[in-house]
Amino acid sequence: MLGFTLREILLLTANERVTAAHAQRMLERLFADADYEHLLKCWNYLDNHDVPRLTDTVPNELARTLAVVLQFTLPGSVNVYYGTELGQTGGDDPENRAPMRWDLVNQSNETLRLYHWLISVRRSHRALRVGDLRWLVTDRLIGFERYTDRIGDAVIVVANPSSETVTETVLVPDSWLMDLSGLTDLFGGQRLRAHRATLNLTLEPHQVMVLTPNLDEVNGYTPYKRVR
Repeated sequence: MLGFTLREILLLTANERVTAAHAQRMLERLFADADYEHLLKCWNYLDNHDVPRLTDTVPNELARTLAVVLQFTLPGSVNVYYGTELGQTGGDDPENRAPMRWDLVNQSNETLRLYHWLISVRRSHRALRVGDLRWLVTDRLIGFERYTDRIGDAVIVVANPSSETVTETVLVPDSWLMDLSGLTDLFGGQRLRAHRATLNLTLEPHQVMVLTPNLDEVNGYTPYKRVR
């Protein structure tokens, strides 16, 4: 089943037609009203043969990246229309059904590298495929956690859909997230530290963070020794 409503919310968010707070409320209601097991099988899509391509509906490249990261990290089964992973353009039918642009398949294509990276992250993090969902307490950011019964699977996603830099303290309601423990942003490599279930974050316009807990031992010790 196609996730029509999810697509609409993500496009509205990426194009700044709704605020982050409004977008998060809509997403919370959408996922609360759905049967979660069925939701995991629902297709997360941003374009297909019936609508203009993503590059046409979201012209801003950074905003488009934000939408794609949310597509890959929110619950559901990711569906990518042919050529979208290459940044292929196309408006209304028949432009959106043009042949595959094989000339765009090369190592310098940043859009293709983004999709390869997201596929790799999704494959290597079980929570993004079958994990549950909990929402972070935010105001000007979109934030959620995908999690399982193991803290090592946890993935925290925080997105700034606005065209302004946002600094905010967000609450991560996960009792397994140890105080003063470290997290790494898989997207940008930044290392952060949780403090009593909160994160102090600064995100640039349209920036997304994909955070995972650091479980590595230091001098033979990790705060996650008993729960990882």
